[in-house]
Amino acid sequence: MLTILNKFSVKELIDFEKFLSSPFFSKNRKALDMFYYLKKGIPNLTIEYISNKNISINVFHEKRVNEPKVRKLKSRMYNLIIEFRLQQSLRKNYAANKLIIIRDLEDTDLDRFLPKVYSELQKYFDKNKLKNNDHYNTLIDLKRNKYLRNVKKEMKVDGNLIRSGYRNVDHLYLIRKFEIYYDSLTLNTDLSDSPDELISIKSVLDHISSRRDHYKKNHPILYFKYLGVMLKSTMDDQYEQELLTCFKKDIMKYDEDFSFSYYSFLENFYYKKTGERGDYYKRKLIGIFDDIYVKGLYVKSGSIRYPKMLSRNYLRVVQMAFSLKEFEWAEKFIHRSKSALYPVNADDIYKLSLARLHFEKKDYKNSLIYLDKVVYNDTYCLINSKFLLARIFFEDGKYSSVESIVKSLQKQLSRKKDLSRFDSAHLNKFIYYMPRLLKVIRADDRNKGYLASVLRKKLDGEKEHIAFKNWYYEKIVDN
Repeated sequence: MLTILNKFSVKELIDFEKFLSSPFFSKNRKALDMFYYLKKGIPNLTIEYISNKNISINVFHEKRVNEPKVRKLKSRMYNLIIEFRLQQSLRKNYAANKLIIIRDLEDTDLDRFLPKVYSELQKYFDKNKLKNNDHYNTLIDLKRNKYLRNVKKEMKVDGNLIRSGYRNVDHLYLIRKFEIYYDSLTLNTDLSDSPDELISIKSVLDHISSRRDHYKKNHPILYFKYLGVMLKSTMDDQYEQELLTCFKKDIMKYDEDFSFSYYSFLENFYYKKTGERGDYYKRKLIGIFDDIYVKGLYVKSGSIRYPKMLSRNYLRVVQMAFSLKEFEWAEKFIHRSKSALYPVNADDIYKLSLARLHFEKKDYKNSLIYLDKVVYNDTYCLINSKFLLARIFFEDGKYSSVESIVKSLQKQLSRKKDLSRFDSAHLNKFIYYMPRLLKVIRADDRNKGYLASVLRKKLDGEKEHIAFKNWYYEKIVDN
């Protein structure tokens, strides 16, 4: 309840108050009184603020706490919040609401009103540019509903309605197909054991490629998904340019999910290409986020209802800025993007990023201060905090402490508890390279040059991503 209320915008608070004031939704006056009390603490509500004692004093105006009564009110308030969010969601889906009205009119035999509602809904579909999953789903239901009504009432078979429904099923299928295929590419999921799937995808891509102008004009979201898949599967700049040409100017015409996918397509592309053309793609990557902030897509009025940024992406962008020595940009990004992270680990990721920032500035004292505040709520935070701590100890010449961290991470890897394959891969690289770097540092002058050369050659030949690879190179040169 606290998280939801703290994320409410000013408009949502006004609407929620109206909702609670309506006797249709809430007949309990105390729920409204509790809202007025909670409103004073938003957006900084805490567990203490809504303790049973505080609710009893400020809502019921009773010094003696009646535990069952307070718990009942809290439960009622939570249910009202969920019901309000549901109502808000329903209001946004105009087409689905109209379809509910159509079915209700049929059930009550008020058929004379149906033509008008059908007409209103068809006009909406004709004007709607956001031809996404909901669009096709609702349009399929509408055509099917209208066809069955004609058959039942007039025994009239309308072939156009059948064909239209079939086409929309096709379009919906293609969108979902592309979404799932893009996920498989992003997560490196092997589909080689499903040759029929691969043949199906290839035939669909070939079909859209041969009718690009048609899909671009009539089914923009479907065409957009096609470009995302082609960009990811081919890593060809021509699809990046087409995404920018076709959609960047009009991105705000579509919904938040669309804009998020648009920037995700480009972000993943630029990240994969960062090893090419010097800093060109790195600068394009951090430029994406400047564009995002201008449009207000991740951060709105200091809060966001649905956080969209994954912690890995957040840290990835921070590290990219560090590699470009854009420390001022990185610091602004760290602060203003915190509210876009998922709340469950936002605070830890934020502190870990500040610890990294101070490390890059060679301010190891403050880096340790922020690192000490990180609570290891998940494996990802744990591993990356240990990586950073090892590098701080290395810079301070505490090589035995570095070895202790390597050993603890070896145990973590052997247990393989809660480790994703990405985490396992990064752990393996760290456990392999850090001891070899220590070996170079501790070697005598006669062997140091040879060991450094072997390690550099091994790094040069690495095809997989290595965390802080440039740092390894710097330490080899320094020693």
